[in-house]
Amino acid sequence: MESLYKRISRVLSRKWKYQPLVNHEPEDIEKENGSMYNSCLISICLAAVLFIGIIISWGVSLTRAPTSCIQPVRRMEWRELNKTQKKDYISAVVCLAEKESHFEPGSSRYDDFAYMHVFEGTVTHYAASFLPWHRYFIHTYEKALTEECDFHGSLPYWDWALDAHDLAASPIFDPIDGFGGNGTSRSSLPTMFGGHCVPEGPFANATRHWQSKSNGHGFDILKNPHCLSRGFQGGEKKTKLENRVTIDAINSVLSLQSYEEFVDALEVQAHNSIPQFVRGDFYGLTAPNDPVFYLHHAQVDRLWWLWQQQDIESRTKTYQGPRQNTRVHANESLSGSSLDDVISLGNLSEPVRVHEITGSVIVDYDYVLTDRRLNPYV
Repeated sequence: MESLYKRISRVLSRKWKYQPLVNHEPEDIEKENGSMYNSCLISICLAAVLFIGIIISWGVSLTRAPTSCIQPVRRMEWRELNKTQKKDYISAVVCLAEKESHFEPGSSRYDDFAYMHVFEGTVTHYAASFLPWHRYFIHTYEKALTEECDFHGSLPYWDWALDAHDLAASPIFDPIDGFGGNGTSRSSLPTMFGGHCVPEGPFANATRHWQSKSNGHGFDILKNPHCLSRGFQGGEKKTKLENRVTIDAINSVLSLQSYEEFVDALEVQAHNSIPQFVRGDFYGLTAPNDPVFYLHHAQVDRLWWLWQQQDIESRTKTYQGPRQNTRVHANESLSGSSLDDVISLGNLSEPVRVHEITGSVIVDYDYVLTDRRLNPYV
């Protein structure tokens, strides 16, 4: 029987603008993007000239309007990046951690995102806004890498199903071409949530400044300089977590029909399994302390993107569920969310409406489907 992922891919290649790029070199992608951009620009200019002529002839005043004809960002799985692309991405992350915070003296620009994930993001977990809020959050992070650290690539994603047989062996945790591996107990710095300082890789003993702490009815954020910590889960617990990110488990989530069912299953099952495995900084609401968080959430967003592609006209406009975190706000109604709800990232970026995110008015990208040899959803 044809798998759900294969059906989605077949429909995409026939109907939607996205075309899988298999074994393309980065130069080919740049050429294709350049051609698309030039064609788009010419069309805009011709349309603008015609439109201005009509408006002037009618004596009507002009107002500015946004254009949707832009070059889409193409996100790729970590394994599909070459060594130079991996190095460039990691260098940009290190750069952000070396820049001064926009909010708090003595912390870094990188820390700003972990801070805001607690301050603004807490209410979005176990709520309808979980997916659009995090889509906007990682987009804003990607934009910071580009604008503040001269990064010329895109945010990669980590397809966990490729590593469901052994998450600890994922190339994501390679000390040379990845983000470093498990923590070690040999450290004098404070550690987090069952983790220990990461001793190898580009983020070895990196200092993070924020920690989240439950106050019984929500979460506080505390200034607590500590090392980047991890503490990989082992034994039967590890196996149970890996079973939630297998091909079959993910296809089961993708087969759900309603948005409310889909977002709940994706968050509770596959999404939660990764921080429960990695532990350390990743296990708290300051999870963005760990740079793997962003590749993890790019994969979460990718699965939402794939789910939307099954019925793009309907699923970019469907949005149901509780408006706030039902585990923090026990009396929160199980309904009430709206496409006009506001998504706030605090001082990180301007607030937007949910419908601007679900329909990719602001966030414009495609996810490049992996090489067939790497792609588990077939």
